[in-house]
Amino acid sequence: MTSEITVGIIAGEPSGDLLGANLMRDIKSLQKDPKFIGVGGDQMQSEGLVSLFPMEELSVMGLAEVLPRIPRFLKRIKQTVESLKKATPDVIVTIDSPDFCFRVASKLQGSRIPLVHYVAPSVWAWRPKRAEKLSKLYDHVLALLPFEPPYFEAVGLNCTFVGHPATTRSPLHSACAADTQKSSLIIGLLPGSREGEVKRHLPIFCETVNTIIHHGRESVRVVIPTLTALQSLVTAYMKNQSFEFDIICGLDEKQASFSRMDIALAASGTVALELAIARVPAVIAYKVNPLTAWIARRLINVSFISLVNIVENKEVTPECLQENCSPEVLSSKLFAIINSEEIRNQQLEAYERVENKLSPPHTDTGSLAALTVLNTMKAKKPGDTA
Repeated sequence: MTSEITVGIIAGEPSGDLLGANLMRDIKSLQKDPKFIGVGGDQMQSEGLVSLFPMEELSVMGLAEVLPRIPRFLKRIKQTVESLKKATPDVIVTIDSPDFCFRVASKLQGSRIPLVHYVAPSVWAWRPKRAEKLSKLYDHVLALLPFEPPYFEAVGLNCTFVGHPATTRSPLHSACAADTQKSSLIIGLLPGSREGEVKRHLPIFCETVNTIIHHGRESVRVVIPTLTALQSLVTAYMKNQSFEFDIICGLDEKQASFSRMDIALAASGTVALELAIARVPAVIAYKVNPLTAWIARRLINVSFISLVNIVENKEVTPECLQENCSPEVLSSKLFAIINSEEIRNQQLEAYERVENKLSPPHTDTGSLAALTVLNTMKAKKPGDTA
């Protein structure tokens, strides 16, 4: 493809920023000198995007957390829609962040610009009617899970399984033996990629480490991969800790740090799968505002929140949520893995099965996603109705 095109692209959180950067890179490999307009973080900006505003303004989760920011949120929706309409890109890709992206897509109806959404919403987990809603907003959806396309095809929306991007990164498989004879136990702490997640989880995670030390593992070293934008927050909290720790910044450094970890304690999210790909035994935790949790428990109809457990349909990695996200419970779950070779091996065997299930149908997930975006752009010619 040689004609120059403009791609609108929007991400609202770090995982989407990484997806967007990979997609932009793959589009550039297929299309000469494409231009990009939209919203993204450091990863997408490194690929040539000039973000309309800081992506971090959108990285908020939970009803109680979002409510105070609604006025600015609405302002950013209006700004994004107006900028995209003015630029008239050849195709627009929204990435995850449904609260923001779906509102933008709704206000772009009638613009005749092809719309693609990357990361199919979990209609199999909650709010199944969203599939029908999306069919009125988008021309195509890109799914990360192999069982998702039928949910959208049933309402007439094209959906392509492009595989999960975590499976295409070069994994640095950890030894993960948690050898009780080692001088130091290396524990990875991954409290989340949002400021609010770090503030909620890191104090609990550090208390968990102190509990482990108090109950017999005196020699512990902690590795904390984080984002550059969160480094100062993490550093400020960790400076008062008595155990040894390393704070790691950067995507490549994060991936490399997995090979050092004997075990990990992680906030639920994409990192649970990344740890699985790296073969690091883990415990998954999450805590939100009580009001958010109360509402979520009445809406979600799946038994697990970790993707590894969802794919296996059983608890491969222990999940400690809300009241169970406590130093006492977390340390007991970690000790169970540390002290049992059988439990560790069961996790590692399940990790391999999950990786195989989520690998893309072709060798390069990004290329398949990029090709689908460009084919959707070509299929909806100027003059077509939205």
